[in-house]
Amino acid sequence: MSIITSRDIVKTEFGKRLSERRNKFHFSQERLAELLEVSRESISKYERGKAIPDMFFLKKASKALNCSYEYLLGEVDYVKPQHKDIEDMLGLSEIAITTLEQLSLVKNFIHIGRADLLDTINMLIEYTGGYNEHLITYDEKTLPTGRSYASGLVNKISEYLLFDVDTATYSFQNFMKGKSITYQAEIDAEIVSNLYIMDINNSLVELRKENAGRRSRARAEHRNNQTKIERERNQGEKHD
Repeated sequence: MSIITSRDIVKTEFGKRLSERRNKFHFSQERLAELLEVSRESISKYERGKAIPDMFFLKKASKALNCSYEYLLGEVDYVKPQHKDIEDMLGLSEIAITTLEQLSLVKNFIHIGRADLLDTINMLIEYTGGYNEHLITYDEKTLPTGRSYASGLVNKISEYLLFDVDTATYSFQNFMKGKSITYQAEIDAEIVSNLYIMDINNSLVELRKENAGRRSRARAEHRNNQTKIERERNQGEKHD
């Protein structure tokens, strides 16, 4: 009967996490071995829990697999120490943090992630809505009279995803833009889901128009700046 030691546990946990991270990056054992300058047999041995790595290998593996060596050894549950701080501060899951990190990856000053998707995520978050202050002017003083929450696109998507299709009982007010609805009854889940989708689609159309207008203004500003630079250059050549 074999005795399981802490060294055996480390080898097993390291092998498991090394394999998981390798597969997450879609590396073959041959490709990872090439990156780490070891043999494929060494990678296989590590992943099967047959060997324990030295610090030199750990540092190279953690860099190649974008995680801390403490994570690979099973000492912590977060891919990187700072992920715990981000989760505590923003409430994002480990998978969400890692995904955003991969989208923003830059190597040799070139984006190898998806900067375009990050722009889209930023737009969705910025379009989330928020609390609007209601103000009134009295005796030349502006005073707050209350606050109301303006539902944004992310809120609507959240409501759609969290809608309980089993209960299908829903109370909603001012649900569709331009309509005032106050209703509470047994409602068909499919109807409510379709209303959510229509509302989300309307918001997406508005966001696309707003973004198109922003891009148009940016292009116009760029053209004006270029024209100004060209004019100043021509004036300088005339003086010469």
